Amino acid sequence: MKKIIDVLLSIFLSFLLVILHIAFLNILPSPLNALNTIFSIIVLLIIVTNSGKVVWISFFVYFLLDIYSSTPFGTNLFAGTLTTLVIYWFHKDIFTNQSLLSTFVITAAGLVVFRLMYTCINLFYKDFLWSDLFIAYGWEIVCTVIVALILHTLFFIISKKMRPSFIK
Repeated sequence: MKKIIDVLLSIFLSFLLVILHIAFLNILPSPLNALNTIFSIIVLLIIVTNSGKVVWISFFVYFLLDIYSSTPFGTNLFAGTLTTLVIYWFHKDIFTNQSLLSTFVITAAGLVVFRLMYTCINLFYKDFLWSDLFIAYGWEIVCTVIVALILHTLFFIISKKMRPSFIK
């Protein structure tokens, strides 16, 4: 019964992330609409839960996002799931603490890996304007890292997980 509840909760969280991403980006002004809300929340989930279930959640999220995107099917799915796996390994093996610095590095490095994979896959299908592409990727990295740091700070201020009284 617990596994069924976990699967249903993962599916619900995936739908919620995709809806949030699609609805949230349309109302933001120009530099902020480059924000990758899915990536920010997936990084926060990896840091908070330290569980491999987040990779499966990201698989389903990027599958749903691929259904709604104009890119060839599988582009977001492949790049997003592999990037989440790389981020999970970074967090588990290299950046093992839950500090702001590790959140910053994991988010920035993960977005660079994601965009490199995404661009390499799309090179076969589209012609790119390289100057506009790098500006858009730069704005995405800056906005997503800032939001991930804010979410990390808010979560650990609200929760009792990192307070010294918890360690007793």
